[in-house]
Amino acid sequence: MPDLTHSEALRLLAALEDKRQDAIDRGDLDELSVLDRRIHAIEAAMNGEVVRYSDALAPSRSAAVGEKNHVVAGVLALVLGWVGAHKFYLGKTGQGLLYLLFFWTLLPALIGFVEGIVYLVSSPEDFARKYS
Repeated sequence: MPDLTHSEALRLLAALEDKRQDAIDRGDLDELSVLDRRIHAIEAAMNGEVVRYSDALAPSRSAAVGEKNHVVAGVLALVLGWVGAHKFYLGKTGQGLLYLLFFWTLLPALIGFVEGIVYLVSSPEDFARKYS
């Protein structure tokens, strides 16, 4: 990891503080935890403490809890989208029930296929932000 000048570190801290405030406004506790770790690591490094790269950039363990996998959701949508399996997986029970109610029209199959492709081509971060 390249060394940062003092002014670069201050600019980075200011940007992280802005992101932290956005996370607070959104109520995103997982992102807030990650940003707090990064801010703490930069401040510690500025004070001469040794900071491991993984301490500053690794996501917190709590960020992985409760997150849904975009590949699993995509495969469920492609294979069982006609009955809304992907919606139940994502915790959207009401939408899943609508898929079940109208499966005979084949419209849920078409929508599920399109959603499956969208889920599979999205990045894990985008998927987590939009669908979790």
